[in-house]
Amino acid sequence: MSAIKSAHARGIKVCAHIILGLPNETFEDMMMTAQTISRLPVSGVKIHVLHVLKNTILADLYHKGLVELFSQDEYVKTVCTFLEYLNAECVILRLVSTAKKEYLIAPEWINNKQRVIQEIETEFARRGTRQGFLLAG
Repeated sequence: MSAIKSAHARGIKVCAHIILGLPNETFEDMMMTAQTISRLPVSGVKIHVLHVLKNTILADLYHKGLVELFSQDEYVKTVCTFLEYLNAECVILRLVSTAKKEYLIAPEWINNKQRVIQEIETEFARRGTRQGFLLAG
């Protein structure tokens, strides 16, 4: 956190990269991350969803059933709540990660980026909320 504050003090804009759905990460952990970022001088956020690539330790764990991944619906609902806790002035530079098909094991839906973004917009409309909606103060 001190590096972010130090960079900001020098006029350097900071972008945070967030991976949602890490092993053993709870929903509350993810929402706390959004709230923490909102208290820092972060100009932008790139949001990634945990995905499994071939020839990685994560792939081995996934094949053993030790790693769970978001379904598209779970991700959409989670990222919307994450954004509701994120400062509305923070620019969203990415809503979902992608991966080359030849390397991707799962989830395949991440490469339908436009459909995922549309579902996020639809979920916000259904909720009647927006980025920063749940941010206290």
